Amino acid sequence: AGALGGRPPSAYDPDEYLKRIRADIPNVDDVILTYLSESLHTFRIGCVLSSTVTLGCASEKSLLLLVEAYATALPAGQMRDKFLKATEGKMLKAQYDEFLKMLEGHLRAKLPKPLREEIDTALNGIFPMLRDLRNKTGHPTGFTVSREAAYANLVVFPTMLKRLYAIINWLTTASL
Repeated sequence: AGALGGRPPSAYDPDEYLKRIRADIPNVDDVILTYLSESLHTFRIGCVLSSTVTLGCASEKSLLLLVEAYATALPAGQMRDKFLKATEGKMLKAQYDEFLKMLEGHLRAKLPKPLREEIDTALNGIFPMLRDLRNKTGHPTGFTVSREAAYANLVVFPTMLKRLYAIINWLTTASL
């Protein structure tokens, strides 16, 4: 929830936003923080395209960390080899799709109930929304993003990040 009684961190206060992310996720990746910091700062000065692209990069890095944690948690053998073949060196979309297949076919049943309940919002709700907007703005299409949409993404990002990190942290000790 955070220090302010459950309210999400404000995109208008980058220092507090990042402080709360670090407090909620002590092992948060530095690459995520770099892109997130850039997203917050560019949002505040009205550069919503830049903010959207860099927030998308932060979210993509979190998904790549999740895929990596899952691959590492898999025991050596055919399932791990197949997963690595389907993900290593592949574009993010292919890794995401393969992880979703493994989630449904293997991982979901092993997750503790609270994590099972949280993963869908993160992976099927928030992440695709962030990725879609990042793809629309990160290519020279002329697509524009409203300040409200950019703000909404910054509001939901911490929820997704906390949920993905809860699973990443669980995977470091899980027996799959």
